[in-house]
Amino acid sequence: MQLTGLEIVNFRGIARLRLEVEPDATVLFGENAWGKTSLVEALQSTLGERPLTEEDFHRLANDRTTIAKRMSITLAFRGDPPPELEPAVWRDGAGAARLVLQWSGRRLDRGRAKVRRLFLDAQGREIPLPEGEAGQLADRVRRDHPLFVFRELRLADGILAPALATGQDMHEDPEKAVGRVFERLLSVPHQVHPSELARGLEALRRVAERRPELFQGLQAAGEAPLRRALD
Repeated sequence: MQLTGLEIVNFRGIARLRLEVEPDATVLFGENAWGKTSLVEALQSTLGERPLTEEDFHRLANDRTTIAKRMSITLAFRGDPPPELEPAVWRDGAGAARLVLQWSGRRLDRGRAKVRRLFLDAQGREIPLPEGEAGQLADRVRRDHPLFVFRELRLADGILAPALATGQDMHEDPEKAVGRVFERLLSVPHQVHPSELARGLEALRRVAERRPELFQGLQAAGEAPLRRALD
């Protein structure tokens, strides 16, 4: 299945956001303080390893009286689901399989928060599932759609990044080239020139073509469940 949309309500710097994800969309850009970082953190908290906490509830000012009581992050998927997810899947008017997974948070007292994972039907109502099954199915969605986050790269002032064109000449093994560029990104990111980054991306593309199994979702049984603010 493919992520087709998300809706965020009262999460960090976002009061409300609804975003449709197009199949060929790979870049998100916008002005400062428009919620780009909060959007990435929302994905990290649902498909990644970042836990949801009381600090994630949206606030209008640095005052506890303005902190939202409820928060939600909703992810919508479309496509052929694995058999394990069928109990949470419904069909739209065109017969396409749909799956909607929501993280619903409620702020408690004493700096605590409670977060539930639930699946929604076409009308936005919770799909009733046996106790514990929603969490298991949500873990399966997370394993099938892993989130990879790379360190932020800030290019030196005055350097204009060239177009990252494919088909560049490669004079070393692509896997070694990827490793070398990533080591430099982790150690001295400010020294990585845009052309070097472009070669690293081209090497990564060739590795993906050569060894696609490296980029498949984690399927290991017994993987630790998604960490939540409170069960």
